[in-house]
Amino acid sequence: AIQPHLLFNGRNGLPGDFGTPEGHLAAPKPWRPWEACMTLNDHWGYHRGDSNWKSPIEVVKMLLKCGAERGNLLLNIGPRGDGSVPEGSAEIVRKVGRWLREGGEEAVGDVEPMPFGPLLRTPGDRGDWDHAGVFTASGNTLFMTLLYFPGSKLVLTGLEMRVEGVDVAGWGPLAFAQRDGRLVVELPDELAARFCPVLRFACDRAPSLYRTGGMRVPAVEHPRYDPLPPDIAYSTRLDRP
Repeated sequence: AIQPHLLFNGRNGLPGDFGTPEGHLAAPKPWRPWEACMTLNDHWGYHRGDSNWKSPIEVVKMLLKCGAERGNLLLNIGPRGDGSVPEGSAEIVRKVGRWLREGGEEAVGDVEPMPFGPLLRTPGDRGDWDHAGVFTASGNTLFMTLLYFPGSKLVLTGLEMRVEGVDVAGWGPLAFAQRDGRLVVELPDELAARFCPVLRFACDRAPSLYRTGGMRVPAVEHPRYDPLPPDIAYSTRLDRP
């Protein structure tokens, strides 16, 4: 009441105006602005014996998750006492920076949540997963960041919209065909050398996907994936015998 312009994070014992999960990525529920605080190795400060660096792909995954859940990523590099940046940190940051300039910024920037759960479909669910990469979306554009190159053809199922064009930022359009519930995109061999290329799908409406482990959708109501609650729901109950 005295200084209403101030913002508090959640580290004062109250929910705060924004969340600051440390060492993990999790948007607050119910949602409010949040920022994940992560390190590139296992220390905040410089430690000469710690070379357990996160891979550039791990950092890209963190950015994609923060983007999809509308959060920020605070990524610590742990400079030395003289202010210089360890070579391991610099290499990771430069590689991820190139990825952002080559299309990654679109995939993590002004994107929208695409939630989905493992059980029955609920209102608002429109996302899904794929073994080759991560989906994000903005308006009528679906982005797919290829974390693991699938080969000369990318085959997607479960798309609930028509795709009108496919391209890669800084590369150009790609040949594709969509029929019988399958989208097949032709990937040039040269694209395999590019770190986490971002495919852009121009769609006829807001993107949505519904899959069951990549298979066709059965005609009966069903759990989408693993119908059991995660084990962590039980292991965190310390008062249980």
